[in-house]
Amino acid sequence: MNRPSVERALERIVSLTLRAGLAVSALLLCVGLGLSLLSPGVSVIGTSWSLSRYAVQSPAQTIADPAAWLLAGICVLMSTPVLRVLIAATAFAAEKDWRYVLISSMVLSVLAVSVALAWMF
Repeated sequence: MNRPSVERALERIVSLTLRAGLAVSALLLCVGLGLSLLSPGVSVIGTSWSLSRYAVQSPAQTIADPAAWLLAGICVLMSTPVLRVLIAATAFAAEKDWRYVLISSMVLSVLAVSVALAWMF
């Protein structure tokens, strides 16, 4: 393949990834919102958003919990750009474009440090 067709293929893959991430996130958020509206005694305001909370719940409790669906939607939405950077870094490595592999790796390391700091604090 020539270079323009490789770039178009990469753009198509990135576009599909971002669209799929957005669609899945929107679906999860809509389910969480719908469950919170249909559950009269359940409020997601003031809810603990810790992932450890769901480790002690049974799967049936987690499926019925609106906050779990909302948290999943937010996590998918936040991880979509990370996946985009990973795809770009992989494509640059396949093209042996080491300059952009380095740049993508630096972006990934900044994202990783941000996530690690968010988990600690």
